[in-house]
Amino acid sequence: GGSGAESTTGVFDVTGNRIAGQYRDAFVVNVYELSQAITPELLPAVRRELRVVIRQLKASTPSLTTTRLKRTAVNGIPGFRLLARFRVNKVPLRTRITFLFKADTEYQLLEQTTHQDWSALQGRLTAMRNSFTAY
Repeated sequence: GGSGAESTTGVFDVTGNRIAGQYRDAFVVNVYELSQAITPELLPAVRRELRVVIRQLKASTPSLTTTRLKRTAVNGIPGFRLLARFRVNKVPLRTRITFLFKADTEYQLLEQTTHQDWSALQGRLTAMRNSFTAY
């Protein structure tokens, strides 16, 4: 990642959870242009860098907990994923973050809802993630 996404797009359920003025049932894609192409040989170094970023996020967000980064791929695009849990206005949220790398582009796929609604929405969020393609 970087300090800011080059491009962001998302799908938000405007009839769903709204917390702190934001819709929280969402599927969001952030796109980052990287300074170099990520090849399969570089994925271990990318994992180490992601771990540093996650530690920094945890330090700045006291309620944030995450699972370990796991290798994954979506439609042939390699990367990593984790499940994050945190609170906004005391409401527990869950976000699955998938980091995908294709050439010199990073795609962050975020699937988010409240802890309470995770089971009900997980199938739809997973379908959206699995339909992701990059050209």
